[in-house]
Amino acid sequence: MNKTTTLSHSLARRWTRRLGLSLFILMLHLSASAQQQLLVEYWIDNDPGMGLAQTVSATIGSDGNISFDAVADGLAPGSHLLGFRAYSVNETGNNYGPTLTQNFIVPNTGEEALISRVEYFWDDDPGYGEGTSIAISPDEEITLQNVSVSAENLTPGVHLLGLRAYGNGGWGPTLRQQVMVIGAENDAIITYLEYFWNDDPGFGQATGIALTPATELRMDDIEIPADKDPTTDLLFVRAYGGEGWGPTITCTVEELIDIAEADLAALRKFYADFGGETWNGRQWDTTTDNTASVSWSGVDFDSEGHVTAIELPDRNISGTLSVATALTLPRLGSLDLSGNLLRGDAAALANGERLPLLATLDLSFNQIDEVSALLPPTITTLNLSNQHRARNNNKVFPGLDEQTAIGLDVSNEMAVSVPSVLSYNHTWQSMDAHPQLTAYDRNLNTKAWLTWSAALGAYTFSPSGMPMKEAQDAEVIIVPTTTSGENYANAYNSAYRAQLHFTEGDANLSGWTDVNDVQRTLNYVLNTNNSSTFGLWAANTYDDDEYDAESETINIQDIVSTVNIVLANEGSPGSARRRVMPAEAASTNVVFADGRTLMLDANDEVAAFSLHLRGAKSSQVKLLLNSRQWQMQTRDTGDGMSLVVFSPTGSTLPTGLSQLLRWTADAEPTSMQATDIEARELPVTLHGSVASTVEYVALPTQQADASIYDLQGRRLNTQHSTLNNLKPGIYIVNGQKIRR
Repeated sequence: MNKTTTLSHSLARRWTRRLGLSLFILMLHLSASAQQQLLVEYWIDNDPGMGLAQTVSATIGSDGNISFDAVADGLAPGSHLLGFRAYSVNETGNNYGPTLTQNFIVPNTGEEALISRVEYFWDDDPGYGEGTSIAISPDEEITLQNVSVSAENLTPGVHLLGLRAYGNGGWGPTLRQQVMVIGAENDAIITYLEYFWNDDPGFGQATGIALTPATELRMDDIEIPADKDPTTDLLFVRAYGGEGWGPTITCTVEELIDIAEADLAALRKFYADFGGETWNGRQWDTTTDNTASVSWSGVDFDSEGHVTAIELPDRNISGTLSVATALTLPRLGSLDLSGNLLRGDAAALANGERLPLLATLDLSFNQIDEVSALLPPTITTLNLSNQHRARNNNKVFPGLDEQTAIGLDVSNEMAVSVPSVLSYNHTWQSMDAHPQLTAYDRNLNTKAWLTWSAALGAYTFSPSGMPMKEAQDAEVIIVPTTTSGENYANAYNSAYRAQLHFTEGDANLSGWTDVNDVQRTLNYVLNTNNSSTFGLWAANTYDDDEYDAESETINIQDIVSTVNIVLANEGSPGSARRRVMPAEAASTNVVFADGRTLMLDANDEVAAFSLHLRGAKSSQVKLLLNSRQWQMQTRDTGDGMSLVVFSPTGSTLPTGLSQLLRWTADAEPTSMQATDIEARELPVTLHGSVASTVEYVALPTQQADASIYDLQGRRLNTQHSTLNNLKPGIYIVNGQKIRR
């Protein structure tokens, strides 16, 4: 297999005021995929002669530029001249390339240069500040390659273009570049090309290369002589055109190998599927069938022409990852497509059958929403983080506005349907990760936290501040923030658009509207316990068009309206919901019917309760509590009636036995819910009616500490493990009539 070279043109010179000095040299280069080392000697101001200057290692970058550090310690502020030359070492000694020079400025301070002016000149330097000014914009990169200058009135032939910048009180180095001006009658840009190894034989004396008119110049046909080593020997090339020679340019050398046929087809398909013509940086030349790095920017090959790595970060690559666009590369070990505009399914790309050797995959900073299947465990380094995030701006969310919003349905026990990428944990090979989710606004102000509850099988919702002011369908940005463990998602720190949905009246944001919300809204109106969870929008149930998140207007009308919502729910299909009792509620409150009177044997102070009574109508039920402290609202239903009792004054029922209601019809209580003063649900045991007769010998063990009442509701000042020491009669124990 022959060793050949490829050639392309690159120029990038920038002004730096730092010495360690990085210099960028006009070059025609041969390799764009890897850095190569080079020996350079340099001098400052005075050339001591070949072999006597300071020797350093230089690097030939992937863009074809040479860079090295030059020590400028002890130099006085002002303009200096840096000279340098590359050389190689062989059996006969050192072979030196041409000496190149560069002016630079040692500034008066160590501040970074802020460029405020750029000027250029042709041929003769008119002096600092006397050149032709160039308009510049903030953050604009100025190079000899992209600068726009006027060549009007220049005669055909070789001219010298100078460029320099001013900033921080001083001028930077003057960059110079030979330019060929072609007359209107002369169509020939290059008429002759020659090259040589190591030692320059002189202009016109090197090896010539045949040229074909009107074709792109390539040097794939240059043979590497058997006695030359591309890692130590230097190749130089120069061109003649018009009336003079261009600069002598250093080249890098690579060995070209035919690309494996299937791999070549896969690369060409990938370029077509993902809009290669719009990529940033060097685009691929898909007509090339060998491994020339100038044609396959960011692609590494092995010695058999198989693709081993693809590194294309921040290249403006757009498209959808799917089975139709999947890569098939049997020896691909590393794939970096981070910082692009890719959507779709990561599993379609990272397929173990198509990419069996893939070990490193970086898809961060894209717009990926889906991982439809487990990724191959052979991938040991995976980065799916920061989807819909800009790499350099934390408050920019690419593609977020086109995304379908996730529904954060607080009204349905936080049944959050998140994109599958947020449920993927590669370390645990799990599709069921449930990371902590943080809800932000567009300015990254925290609005709420969503934490997975295994007991509920759903997310719990915790607003970041009280009261929560977000309205129905308010937009938030959901970001997974769990950093480790089985609930860690590989899409850590990704951003997804979501909308909050609330149930009307659900003031405590529990997922449904009940008597707890009545008490929570009442507490807000009375300005008590306002550190608790409270949703302003959900509590604003009265249609008065007065809701304002800033004024936070909630009043008694909203309480009454919320009560009506509770009444509408009680006894209706689907009204029975799974309830989780607070950890503080360790005791049970017993409610029972004594004939047509509803009794409460309370171990907790009850602030409000709701009840469904089958067989009675609202007109047949009377509240037995103090009407100056308690209020009852009722609603008739198909099988009876529902009621809510609460205290507008913030009162509570005492512990012990209380008479609550009396009805005049044959009725039975079927469901009841109670809450304490802090709007926490209380456990209630409901008995439809007490037994008329019960033969009783001894209280069961679990009732040994039960309270005992007489039929007048008076609590006996003793606790008994049996009734044997009580006089004969009927007693009430935990809602049951017991005959002694």
